[in-house]
Amino acid sequence: MFNNKIHFYSLIILGFLFCDLAQAQTFTRRNSPYSRYGIGDLYSKGFAPLVNTGGGLNATYSSFFDANLINPASLGKVSFTSMDVGVFYKHSGLSESSTGLKTQANDGNLSYLSLTMPITRSWEIEKDSLRRGVPIQWGMNFSLLPHSTVAYDVQITRTLPGINEEIQYDYRGRGTRFRVNWGNGFRYKGFSAGFNLGVLFGRTSYNSILTFTDKDSSFIYGFDTEYASEENAVGLLWDLGIQYEHEFATNKKDPKKAGRKEPYKLVVGAYGNAGSKVRLNTTDRFRRYGVYYTLDTVSIVEDVQGSMNLPAEFGAGLAFGQGNRWRVGFNYEGQLWSNFSSTSSSDTLSNANLFAIGLQWRPFLELKDYKNYLKRIIYRFGAYYGNDPRTINGAEQHQLSKYGITFGFGLPIKTKRSQAFVNIGFEYGYLGHPDVIQERFFKVNLGFTFNESNWFIRTKFR
Repeated sequence: MFNNKIHFYSLIILGFLFCDLAQAQTFTRRNSPYSRYGIGDLYSKGFAPLVNTGGGLNATYSSFFDANLINPASLGKVSFTSMDVGVFYKHSGLSESSTGLKTQANDGNLSYLSLTMPITRSWEIEKDSLRRGVPIQWGMNFSLLPHSTVAYDVQITRTLPGINEEIQYDYRGRGTRFRVNWGNGFRYKGFSAGFNLGVLFGRTSYNSILTFTDKDSSFIYGFDTEYASEENAVGLLWDLGIQYEHEFATNKKDPKKAGRKEPYKLVVGAYGNAGSKVRLNTTDRFRRYGVYYTLDTVSIVEDVQGSMNLPAEFGAGLAFGQGNRWRVGFNYEGQLWSNFSSTSSSDTLSNANLFAIGLQWRPFLELKDYKNYLKRIIYRFGAYYGNDPRTINGAEQHQLSKYGITFGFGLPIKTKRSQAFVNIGFEYGYLGHPDVIQERFFKVNLGFTFNESNWFIRTKFR
């Protein structure tokens, strides 16, 4: 029987952290001009270990100690109850080649909160001759993570032809959509399958303000105008995933050497979904004001019901390595954003692709060997290249490109009651197009994984 009390308290603590994350993300300080298009900037479902490998192990990553929500099949390998918390810091440099304008932006926040636990323990059935049953390992996850965010503050000044009057346009947007996720993975021998069910929710706001800058002109009695829109989204999201791990036989000619050497493994995986429909509730306001006029709400339309169709996504990968010692993998991901539609947006989006390669390497496997700490560290490297679904329309259509490199470390920390990991990583990347705005950014990803040890041992409470 499970220690229900401990899991219950863990869920309560996680719930309070969820509320803090939702409130913190609402007041983000980032400024991403491209988040004005589509549904904004998308977040990855990957935790720090996956992000630090550049996404190269998205389809094939699995671990005893932490979760992989991108491919939920990996949850079938989880053997320890763990709580994961992730944070990030991002510094961006924005430039526009046509005008020579440059600016900087900073962002930082929580990136995920997660609780993962093994429901069944197949290794106990395999080792205990008195127990009967099919050795199926079942892992479960509860998590909250941001799905997409809108955060931009752009100011443009133009001189209108014909009236020779200078007009200032301010475009502002704020808000984050979140995903509450329930994941399950099942593993039988080398084959795993899993699914994610999630609820998408969140509020975003968009403001466009037109202002006459020269108050001493003949337009002193003119009206400044503001168009404001607030959008609430609610919908159901889902993902499916599979993995297969083939273990090659070790050298039987030398049993002693074979016992010390981990077997080589080949892992293949795939994940995806067929898209989702999200309900929208929108409120639109049109207001005007001026030097000699008070604020006047010209029109307000509330509770306009609409919908948004999110596109199908799919990914697949291949990895080869030696046990848990090292692993190198390749991953491909595609998103059919040309099928995106929304009652509140007419933006043009294009299909997106992403290619990634990643490496994870641990010099020495024995975590309890404290003589050489450097050999117990997990080293991670990765690189990715692809395009973004957002297409900027001007004289020509420009689909955004993105690429970057990553590296990081998994630092094991042994305490009296548990095993913990600190996963720190660094990313340098690019998003944009040479003919429009270009963003070059540096990002620090920090994740904490706390594994159960003495505080939850099932056999104590049987």
